[in-house]
Amino acid sequence: TISGGVITSVELGIYHPQAGELTITGGTITGSTGVEMRAGTLRVSGDAQITGTGSTYASTANGSGATTTGVGIAIAQHTTKLDIDVAISGGTITGVRALDEANPQNNDAEYIAKVKLSVTGGEFKGAVASADVKNFLAGGTFDTEPDASYLAEGYQKVQSEGVWGVDPTTGAEAQIGTRN
Repeated sequence: TISGGVITSVELGIYHPQAGELTITGGTITGSTGVEMRAGTLRVSGDAQITGTGSTYASTANGSGATTTGVGIAIAQHTTKLDIDVAISGGTITGVRALDEANPQNNDAEYIAKVKLSVTGGEFKGAVASADVKNFLAGGTFDTEPDASYLAEGYQKVQSEGVWGVDPTTGAEAQIGTRN
């Protein structure tokens, strides 16, 4: 559990390759990638500041180490094919890609199905990308327009003053949103 303090690294801020739970409610985490989840559970809330300082995005296979650079929070299932469950309800996540889910190990679909992602809040500075998980955005603000396939059922993108948000749809809009 991280509720305050500062973690700064030239490489990864936090590398999490095992089963277990990482809870971040505050503090500042900075590295070429802020947090890389290869297995386990991640909960981010509160005023946590997670920053990937890598100047470019890269994701490459690595059976015994980190795979990603340039990302605030990276989700990249390990060769162990363990479950990953990420829920973000707060914090500020920054990087070339603020949030990225990738499959650098080319794990089979039955194992990638064990990767869960939920965003209900937080501020995302940088792109959000997901190779496998869809329908996970039900809140948050974004400085880059999120892909429509990432919206949870019954949610829509809205833009105001250059910032994108995700809001529940109502009435006719809800019917349109659920067909996409």
